[in-house]
Amino acid sequence: TVVLALSSLVIYAFIYTPLKYRTPLALYVGAIPGAIPPLMGWTAATGGIEAGALALFSVMFFWQLPHFLAITLYLKDDYSRAGMKIYSIVHGEKRTRWAILLTSVALVPVTLSLIPLGLAGWGYGAVALALGLGLVFYSASGLRASGGGNQWARSMFLATIGYIPLLFTAMVLGAT
Repeated sequence: TVVLALSSLVIYAFIYTPLKYRTPLALYVGAIPGAIPPLMGWTAATGGIEAGALALFSVMFFWQLPHFLAITLYLKDDYSRAGMKIYSIVHGEKRTRWAILLTSVALVPVTLSLIPLGLAGWGYGAVALALGLGLVFYSASGLRASGGGNQWARSMFLATIGYIPLLFTAMVLGAT
């Protein structure tokens, strides 16, 4: 658990943070420390990393992608002033909106993978599917949003904030 915590700190502070000034690939590197906490909890409880821990890591990893891509859109000017090479600056608004949609689509099967691993039941699956499809459809609406792109990006960001606690609440309620 301590090794995971230190790894998270090192990746975030010494790899991800400098990478933001060099490449939009920092998005993926930055998602790693954000996804490590479930691994830490799992190892603290069981002493090891198993498929379930990796599935929870994957949920958090994939969730962060549309979440942070939306942030890069609505705070694009701030990132630009700071000299960062984030996704929306390097690839533009249209491609970033597509990336939000594609990563939202990828998140759906990842969240459903908890069911065959025995971490969640079918009630969770129904909620995960509904939340996932809602996120996908809202992401797709961003492709059609004309003007007010900043408003859509901010609301997409807020949607991702609501998504993750609802998803994990469904998982916990399904386990009791």
